Amino acid sequence: MAINLFEMLDNIKNSQQVQSASASIKSATGVSLGERPYSTCPMGCFIAPEACEECKSYKEALKKVLEDVENLEAYYSNFVVDSDAMPGGERECWYCGAPALAVSKECEYCGSDLGNGKSLIRVQSKNEIPDPIAKATDIIYERQKMAARYQKEKGSGGLLKGLLGMGGMATMKMNAFDKPMTVQEVKETAQSYNVSVGTYLSGLDTGAYLTKAGKTNQEMMNQINQQMEKNAQLRAQQNAQRQAQFEAQRSQGSSSRYTMMDYQQRRAESYNPGYNGGSSRTCYNCTYYSAGARACAEKGRSTNAGDSCGLWKLK
Repeated sequence: MAINLFEMLDNIKNSQQVQSASASIKSATGVSLGERPYSTCPMGCFIAPEACEECKSYKEALKKVLEDVENLEAYYSNFVVDSDAMPGGERECWYCGAPALAVSKECEYCGSDLGNGKSLIRVQSKNEIPDPIAKATDIIYERQKMAARYQKEKGSGGLLKGLLGMGGMATMKMNAFDKPMTVQEVKETAQSYNVSVGTYLSGLDTGAYLTKAGKTNQEMMNQINQQMEKNAQLRAQQNAQRQAQFEAQRSQGSSSRYTMMDYQQRRAESYNPGYNGGSSRTCYNCTYYSAGARACAEKGRSTNAGDSCGLWKLK
């Protein structure tokens, strides 16, 4: 008998235990794990459900603008420069001839599609053509401001929701959503992520990608963390070396003792006391005499008490 995995997962998701747990979490924290108006909404959104209606308007607007971002050639083909055009641009429905706003996607009188070059938008100059990349960026930044406002006005709404809110606010702060990026900065940051501009802007809205400033902050934090890890590894290595030296010295100290004979031998190797029991003109009173080797360092021969080469130098 074949097992239907999808049916099994549906049964688990719809089971009384899972439904009860989800209801308990929502009751205790204000966070719903199942209600997500858009697939791009984060699990456990910290401003839901209070901000869902307002957030929806931003999501819808961004969706339409991103279509233009992904098809820039088709977007700009809808415009034509006409010095006699109304300021801000104007257009007419290609089917019924009714006037329409430059931003309209369809005719409000007959419902005809105004895109794909069917109804050109007349503008006085190229500067009046709105840049969809800049427009999408503004929508994303405005939605972030809206989220920050709801977080401040509505409060935490429960422990879990409060933690999610603090995490969201911390991310927004690091991401520097205070000043919108320029079109050039958007393109450069998208290139640094190796994705298209449309994909980057969509990910910027959902939190998958960071702003240029946020990416720079993250890279700096990564460098600091890497340096801290290297310093910790170096300290651990130095501590291990010191411990090994200490153990070696302790082991050596417990296996041998330093005697008086050791002391005298080491003293003889580093100090030449001279000979005090005979003629003043002997090798033992010469600076060339080495007590450790019991030989003349100048002539290279063994010497005894009373020996002298006549070239002695008094100590």
